[in-house]
Amino acid sequence: LPEVEPPPPHPELTDRTIGLNISALCFECQGEDAAAAIREVVWFVRALAEAGWKTLLIPHVYREDLEAARNDLALLREVRDVTAAEGLPVELVDRALGASELKWIIARCRCFIGARTHATIAAMSSGVPTLCIAYSRKAVGISRDLFGHDRWLLSSRGLTGTRLWQAFEALMEEEAEVRAQLQDKLPEMNEGARRNLDVLRDLIAP
Repeated sequence: LPEVEPPPPHPELTDRTIGLNISALCFECQGEDAAAAIREVVWFVRALAEAGWKTLLIPHVYREDLEAARNDLALLREVRDVTAAEGLPVELVDRALGASELKWIIARCRCFIGARTHATIAAMSSGVPTLCIAYSRKAVGISRDLFGHDRWLLSSRGLTGTRLWQAFEALMEEEAEVRAQLQDKLPEMNEGARRNLDVLRDLIAP
């Protein structure tokens, strides 16, 4: 999927911007409610701020007709409201954008942490070091295929702000190596995407 620059205004994107996509589904699967999810994500945003990072909250599934549990924007708006009230460096992509436009934004983050599969694919295919939060089997397969291990995969089971922070620190310690590995994999990822598109075209061809 190519990047497409969205119309302004753009979020502030610097080398200290961390993209964050969290879904309430990450917490729903372990029986926790939205309040618990917000509390843990807010803790993580505070930790990032204390270390000098800005958080850009990026919803990837956000149709207004969706129930709150499946609407990234509903959860992330609440996170933004709490953290902004504390004066923390946080910004929310709070408008409807297409997948290519979201990819343009994600590609300009220093690092990306995401739950939605297509958001993490957008990050990794742009060469952005990525932590995948897995609430389904899809993320496990993608991470293993790409990296050959699960180190940059965080299970949604028992997800806390502390676990997010520890995983983020570990990823940033190896940022250069992860970037290099992603760059090496980009041709393979793009070829795989082209093959999948060819198969889809064959299936829908008259």
